[in-house]
Amino acid sequence: MEWIKTLFDWIYNLTFFVIIKPDEGGVLIRCGKYARTIYSGIYFKFPLVDIVERINIREQIVRTQQSVTTKDGKMLAVEGVVRYEITDPRKALFSVMDVDDTLNGITEGSINSCVSRTSKCTHDKLQKAVLAEIETEAEEWGVEILDFYIPTLTEQKVYTILGGGYVPVES
Repeated sequence: MEWIKTLFDWIYNLTFFVIIKPDEGGVLIRCGKYARTIYSGIYFKFPLVDIVERINIREQIVRTQQSVTTKDGKMLAVEGVVRYEITDPRKALFSVMDVDDTLNGITEGSINSCVSRTSKCTHDKLQKAVLAEIETEAEEWGVEILDFYIPTLTEQKVYTILGGGYVPVES
């Protein structure tokens, strides 16, 4: 089956034109080196010499869920939602392997570090701190953070099983 994909890729590379859709950005790579950034439209390319890498530049959403521990040992369930769009296709394609996965990891790490530094974690304070951290990181990859919000921030109760029954653990 892999040979079929390879055959189609090879045939696709024989074309002289590439069409970039309105919701895409792209990077033209000539002889293995960056040539230019392209946006929606029809572009000429040299077959077998030029390769076009495409990326979605529409507004996108990344969701993250995790359990974190505060400074005083309380467990919190946190769900975060990041709205973003890609502003520079070149940086987004060459700076990180996968924008969604990297943004998810940075958001989870940021939430974890903000929560673990404090014993009193408020919704607004956490939201502002995480937003500031992920905005600075994402800017380096050609990504603009449009919004970050936390729909769920709840305290979790931890139970241990002893002799077949459930006993609440006191903190």
